[in-house]
Amino acid sequence: MHAEHVKERFNKAIHRTDHKLSERELEEVTVVMLAVVTELAAEMAEVVAELAQRVEKLEAAAPAAP
Repeated sequence: MHAEHVKERFNKAIHRTDHKLSERELEEVTVVMLAVVTELAAEMAEVVAELAQRVEKLEAAAPAAP
């Protein structure tokens, strides 16, 4: 997902209701979204690190090319 796509979806979600969000409500939603994105980034970093370790092990175990 690109940043513009996320912004567009967030904007549509906010405007689905007749109720206008207050500054405080918008701030609360933003805090939650940032927490989710932060957690996802941390999890992705772990996955990438694990994959890098697996690749290193496979490369070390592979026979040398002639």
